[in-house]
Amino acid sequence: LASIAHNVDIGEDCLIMANASIAGSVTIGPRSRICLATSIRDGIKIGAGCVIGMNACVTSDIPDGVTAYGNPAKAISRSKKPTSKPDDSPNTDSARTLRLIRETVKRLQLDLTGFTVITEA
Repeated sequence: LASIAHNVDIGEDCLIMANASIAGSVTIGPRSRICLATSIRDGIKIGAGCVIGMNACVTSDIPDGVTAYGNPAKAISRSKKPTSKPDDSPNTDSARTLRLIRETVKRLQLDLTGFTVITEA
């Protein structure tokens, strides 16, 4: 239920939720979350560890570790230090979600090597 256009680069451990619209040539850094119904303009760079809030319209680059929402999207907070891995913060929702996904993949014995998996987790 997400629309991802041409030449989009999505980093590892990202979560892209339903009805997100990502225009061409967007770069999304690792460990970022793109929430429900977000729109991202073409050519935008979203840093590592970002959260783009529900219904946000991203019209300019978002630096690492920033939470942004609104239309146009504006930064509302910045993490003190982006984590190197989601498992470094076991109490966060994204780390829990990723842990559950990894456990399910392991339990089902799925080999996803070489695949990019986009899911509504």
